[in-house]
Amino acid sequence: MRIASIVARSKATSCFLSHISRKSLRNHRQYYYFSSASLDCNTLLIPKTSSRIALSTELKGSRIVSYTAFNAFSTSSEATSSKIVQAHNTPFAIISLLFLAVLGSDPVVSYSLNEGEDVNDSYWMHQHRQRNGGNENSDEYSLLGPNTRSLRNPGLHADGLYHKAEGKANALPNFSKVVIVGGGMAGLHTALALAEKINADPSQVVEKKYAVESNRSLWKKWFRRNDKKNKMQQPDGKRKTPQIQHSNQNKDKPEQQIIVIDGSTIGNFASGRAKGLVVPGFQVPLEDLEADAVDHEGYCDTSIPAVLDSIISFLFSEPPAPKYTKQIVRDMYDMTYEALDRLRHIVHRYEIDCEWVESGSVEASIHSIEEEQGENENAEGSDKTAFLSAEQVNEIMGIPEKNCKNLYQGGEYDPGCAGVNPLELTLGLADAAESLGVKIFEYTKAARIERNRDDNDATAATEYVPPKGRFNLVTTEGQVVRCDHVVLCTGAENISNKLSRRLAYSFVPIYTWMAATAELREECPLKDGVVDSVIAKNLTGSANSAKTSGHEADSLTKKPAPMCGDDHVSLNYWRRTPTLVQKKFKRNEDNEGRILFGSLADTYPFPKWLISWRLRYALTEVYPQLRDVKFDHVWGGKLAFPLNSMPLIGRDTDYDDNTQEDIDGMNKYSGGGVWYATGFAGHGIVPTAMAGSVLANAILGIPDYSLDEINNVSHHQRWQLFHEYFPPSPWNGSPVSRAGAGSLLLVYNLWDWLGKRGVPLPPLPKLW
Repeated sequence: MRIASIVARSKATSCFLSHISRKSLRNHRQYYYFSSASLDCNTLLIPKTSSRIALSTELKGSRIVSYTAFNAFSTSSEATSSKIVQAHNTPFAIISLLFLAVLGSDPVVSYSLNEGEDVNDSYWMHQHRQRNGGNENSDEYSLLGPNTRSLRNPGLHADGLYHKAEGKANALPNFSKVVIVGGGMAGLHTALALAEKINADPSQVVEKKYAVESNRSLWKKWFRRNDKKNKMQQPDGKRKTPQIQHSNQNKDKPEQQIIVIDGSTIGNFASGRAKGLVVPGFQVPLEDLEADAVDHEGYCDTSIPAVLDSIISFLFSEPPAPKYTKQIVRDMYDMTYEALDRLRHIVHRYEIDCEWVESGSVEASIHSIEEEQGENENAEGSDKTAFLSAEQVNEIMGIPEKNCKNLYQGGEYDPGCAGVNPLELTLGLADAAESLGVKIFEYTKAARIERNRDDNDATAATEYVPPKGRFNLVTTEGQVVRCDHVVLCTGAENISNKLSRRLAYSFVPIYTWMAATAELREECPLKDGVVDSVIAKNLTGSANSAKTSGHEADSLTKKPAPMCGDDHVSLNYWRRTPTLVQKKFKRNEDNEGRILFGSLADTYPFPKWLISWRLRYALTEVYPQLRDVKFDHVWGGKLAFPLNSMPLIGRDTDYDDNTQEDIDGMNKYSGGGVWYATGFAGHGIVPTAMAGSVLANAILGIPDYSLDEINNVSHHQRWQLFHEYFPPSPWNGSPVSRAGAGSLLLVYNLWDWLGKRGVPLPPLPKLW
């Protein structure tokens, strides 16, 4: 007897198997096993010739299946089985996708990120510690605090010492004219601009019209002040607050008081971790904004923001933002050039020791560039933006020749840009605001804004009655500050609906990362003076060289190493450390020659080892010779990216009412309101200075926009341009905004990666 296969799956078959002797089974070496799922529980597979076995099986009531018949039966059963497996896998795949979506959703990510404290571990922070003797708690300007509410520098205020003796130095005031939420550059610029205008002579409160072409004489005079370089440095190495001559008649009055509250310490977040590139404009280039203007020839806005705006308007039944003209966006860009001059003025007036370097900037392009002579030339006496060939870009950046033909195809040089230490600039702005009476409370978080509908208590006529205020700002600790104006400058931090429903879902947080290399010194690829020869050759060889005066040629000499960047979607940006550094309380001219390199754009915070590897890959793509250089510092920061990548500056009309008087269409806003300035998309050192001045004029009711510039009588103030044409989006894709934005960035980064390798690809819609 030869058994092909025996399958027993029932009591009857098991009884039959007992009739087969162990000896017979040992004598048959060839037998096959089939899947138990292919047969019924009472099925036994035997050869046709095994009549004795078949007879015994019939007696047991089992079904007989021949080997030949089983082939067809098995084939149909396997097909059925595969369908069953697919049916079982479909729900599993759906459940897995839902689990991943929940795991990557905004609430889960936000909750997990709030578990630990986000500490500033940047190169700028280490420099700040060196300025203070290496002891993090050695002076009152230390960025590390006790995580409890504290008034920054109480001794600078008239009531600070009095309250300190009673243990009330950290108590919030009952009333303040303006409460600014957020101690970054936007909040500090707003506080400083308000304090300057309030403390100034009322007859002199006129908005100064700085030259749009960026006056060069100002920074030249600033550079020549060699005798004032060390005024901010005391013998013990500690910082001191600048003593500014100003009017003290208003700063201590509750009706004119300004306070700034911050959930952490001044400079701990994006403002103190930035790359330090001082450049006018916005994240969106002017040419892209003009191309999307309604009066542009062949207007057809197919960019990603325009598509998203149309979808969101349809879903929420809200009309889209009105279309702007070319003149409007040009005016908005002109505001940033005025803000650049104001920023230079602030650094000069308040003697902010922030390592300001007039270096210019070079932006390289991985795409081919067509040089258009004469189209981008400004008026005589303005800054000249020079187009650069691929060879010139690589020569200025110090990229080796063997890598010249692989990455950058050209670029442009802008001499009007500068470099700065962003942390020291932020601290200097705080010092300047405090010198004008602004109070800054650290480790104080805002919880909600309430309308103040309480009436004043009846008091004697001789008793002072504090102003009621239009709003109550409530902190997470339950303290209440009455105020007329609230300015939200919260950056990329989550904004509660109780603070502003308009801003709660108006942007997506994007993480960007930076690293500081070890000291390179003479091996640093960025050299001083290289720009001089390259630009001089470019001016000499250009067709318009006859228009270049000797004065302009001299202004290009002795330029420090420029700030550098490129046009990747996740753009790379880098610079050399400033020549002037402080070590052990002494200032010297020793240049460490480090490269501060930044890149990447992520919607999730990744581990530090992965960030370091990705930054090294991006760095060695530009500088292969730095492959083995060590990173001494790696840090990151979170940026607020609106859907259109334009700053969010305006007024939260949800808090407005119909009782405000309309005087000339403008003064009704000065009675009180909730304002905002956020969403600078990583391009905020200059635009925050603009936002501070714009909001200060709005709060004080100062006209700053000429009606002759555009034919729209409703625009009396500049903030209305941002408020009307670039308003906050009502929805950012929550609860999967991070996953959606991350997927979009992944596609565009893949396009960049393939394009650099010569793969012909169709152009993608503009990301902003």
